[in-house]
Amino acid sequence: MKVGVFPTIVGRQGGGVETYEINLIRGLAEMGRDPMHVFCLSQQAADSLGILRPNIHFEILRPKSRWLSIPFSLPPAIKRSGVDLVHATFVPPLRSSVPLLVSVHDICVHTHPELYPAAIRWRLNTLLYNRLHQFDHILCPTVTTKDLLVEQFRVPESRVSVSPYAVDSHFRPVHGDELDGILSGHGINQPYLLFAGNLRVGNKNLIRLLKAYHKFQKAGERDVKLVLTGRRSWRSKELDAAIDKLELRESIIETGWLPPEHLPALYSGATMLLFPTLCEGFGLPALESMACGTPVLTSNVSCLPEVTGGAALLVNPLDVDEIADGIIQLYRDVALQSDLRKKGLEWVQHFSWQRTAHDTTDAYHRLLSNM
Repeated sequence: MKVGVFPTIVGRQGGGVETYEINLIRGLAEMGRDPMHVFCLSQQAADSLGILRPNIHFEILRPKSRWLSIPFSLPPAIKRSGVDLVHATFVPPLRSSVPLLVSVHDICVHTHPELYPAAIRWRLNTLLYNRLHQFDHILCPTVTTKDLLVEQFRVPESRVSVSPYAVDSHFRPVHGDELDGILSGHGINQPYLLFAGNLRVGNKNLIRLLKAYHKFQKAGERDVKLVLTGRRSWRSKELDAAIDKLELRESIIETGWLPPEHLPALYSGATMLLFPTLCEGFGLPALESMACGTPVLTSNVSCLPEVTGGAALLVNPLDVDEIADGIIQLYRDVALQSDLRKKGLEWVQHFSWQRTAHDTTDAYHRLLSNM
């Protein structure tokens, strides 16, 4: 079997989807000697994957503009490559001469359209959601996402598989000089609370998070900083306005995007991860935090109860008071911190990128056997 893979986000500081693309392709490459053809939008994308194997061939699509290379260059490249199927890890080609498998990471734009700018909604609906019935097979990262997709879009369940994300091996508890060196390099002192992920006001629920943190401070914890790590996305002005209105400018440290090797230290040094988002397809920061031995406070909606498996403190993300009460409880209850730390380290062992690669390969075989 010769598989074609088309990653769209790799090399663009693309958060969870980029992490998935890198680790999936590396995992597939390590599984065996079957040839794999990787269609890349740039040389930077190919370099970011860091794979040098004789059975892996990289093809850089031209021109550099993805708005031209995806519709015009990718379909004939697929046909020339001789692959048996093509796996689009985010944006699918407009047509394919071979069976097409597509990763659908979430359907939040469909279930919560009010959280996304109109341009993003149009783009994802046009490229992805309105075409779901054209795809020969679909991969989802959680059972929650799969069930919603089947229910909302009436896609036959037989054409949908689940392949969970996982945590890189470098996510581990960090201590001592290594921890101190990385934290000081970013101007961070303990104690602090951490949010990790793209800084999107909408689905990441950042305004309610800021309001809850403000209540936490007013409860007597004014010396505890809030660290926001991740790349800013749309609606940044609303984020700045909320920070200024709540007079939190001196209490917040914003790191921007960080190289992956720095993240374990930021997780490890935090008292807790705050991740009360409104909608996720998976929610990698929750697992990454657990792998570093840091307690997690997250939402009781979407796929987050499934992903965290009883090893996190769950709150209603629409209720600022409940988020704040959860932060105060977890910050002050050392026994609860210890319990969640232990449960998290145990729970995260259920996930591996090797399993993701095996699940994905099973879906490839399932697709070809049904053609």
